[in-house]
Amino acid sequence: MAESTPELDALSAAEAGERYRYAINRTDAQLDALHKALAVDADVMNVLCVLYLDLGTEMVRERTDPMALYHARERGWVVGDRRLCLTPEGLGAWWDWKNAVTPHLRDERFQQLWRDVTGW
Repeated sequence: MAESTPELDALSAAEAGERYRYAINRTDAQLDALHKALAVDADVMNVLCVLYLDLGTEMVRERTDPMALYHARERGWVVGDRRLCLTPEGLGAWWDWKNAVTPHLRDERFQQLWRDVTGW
């Protein structure tokens, strides 16, 4: 595979814990705003997720919204016709979205959003 995963910064346990505490200590209004912002691109993130899991072009075409694929291409996150592939920017977008959702997976809204995006 020519693609590689994004470089991960090494965090100390204390710094990782501090970032996690910051993420979960948001107010309800902040969580609502975050959920709305993340939900806007849910269909596009579904396309990126299926490609990230390397489930194949046919799966993307059969199980995802064609307009979501179009928007992912338009943003430069997906390339290819016969075989769709994530670009490094697409992988970064998926990674950022996943990292924004992950600290809040105990909240039902975020759980449902996660299921909608990662399900097929």
